[in-house]
Amino acid sequence: MNLMGLPNNQQLVSNNIYNLVSGFEGFDTEFSYLIKGYLPAQSLGVVFGPSGAFKSFHVLSWACSIAKGQDWNNCLVGQSPVLYIAGEGGLGVPRRIKAWCNKYNNGQPLENLYRIDHPISFGELDQIEQLIRTLRVKQGELGVDFGLIVIDTLARCFGGDENRTEDMNRFVSACDRIKVEFNATVLVVHHSGKDVTKGARGSGSLKAACDFEYSVSRTNSENPAFVLTCPKLKDGGEPKKQLYELSENYLFTDKDGDPVKSLVCSNIGIEVPDEEESVDIKLGKNEQSVWQAIRSRMASQETTGYSVIKGDLKAQGFNVSNYSKVVESLIKKGVVEKVDGDLIPVNQSAE
Repeated sequence: MNLMGLPNNQQLVSNNIYNLVSGFEGFDTEFSYLIKGYLPAQSLGVVFGPSGAFKSFHVLSWACSIAKGQDWNNCLVGQSPVLYIAGEGGLGVPRRIKAWCNKYNNGQPLENLYRIDHPISFGELDQIEQLIRTLRVKQGELGVDFGLIVIDTLARCFGGDENRTEDMNRFVSACDRIKVEFNATVLVVHHSGKDVTKGARGSGSLKAACDFEYSVSRTNSENPAFVLTCPKLKDGGEPKKQLYELSENYLFTDKDGDPVKSLVCSNIGIEVPDEEESVDIKLGKNEQSVWQAIRSRMASQETTGYSVIKGDLKAQGFNVSNYSKVVESLIKKGVVEKVDGDLIPVNQSAE
């Protein structure tokens, strides 16, 4: 079956003539889906948002729900194996998956969820060929097709200039090849541009090629949360904008006796409250230095790890002996929070 819900041979030439379909024949063919009303099967789409907006947390919530076959936001889910390409590496992704399993799977592993913990350049033919071989071998072992393949993020797996139409078309072609080869949905995690209102950054050819597109924007609420918006859902009604909250989940205790935690998304959306005006928060000189160091790295799409920011400040001549106290002060003021070892700005209007 193809994305139109018709047998592939109805779209092809047979005996040197095109097959004609009469009138509204096929109108009652139902669309296949991974998450009904949200995520179509055998499609290409993007989830985008600024750094620190929790887009990877949201996408993992989808990926885990599909791997388990568990309803998401009261919508039916088609169970299938999932591949998550964690292009940014690190400990964040496995910890987020563990947090989800603790909350929704009694702490047990998800046997249908698989990871590749390094970037794959979708602009390099040999790397795409290796990915295809890997998936074929695994599908042979499982005896069932992969339903979802996540690329997190486009920036890490691109291998070119996002603003060049030629490079973006090459990336889209590689995604389409994977989609067709495995009859799977390919979901790309992407960053928004400098002007968030203009959507995902880079060449517009990606948006044009997508079957669906979702925007994730962080809220200024007391507890971590984001708003999910659907600017585009081809061949389906766009779901309404909703807010999803995140909660902290204990994972383990490290060798120093400190608890290690991660955030996990709620799988039920709620109505978006009226937007509140952000409150300006005054920062001291040292707090401003740390704040700006964090924002500078985020603007460059670089890691904002606790020790990394400390190193940046030390290189700038900052007295790092009181660095931990300054960070604690920023967290107490609600300006910064620590997520999976990264320092993430909360209130964008701090001064």
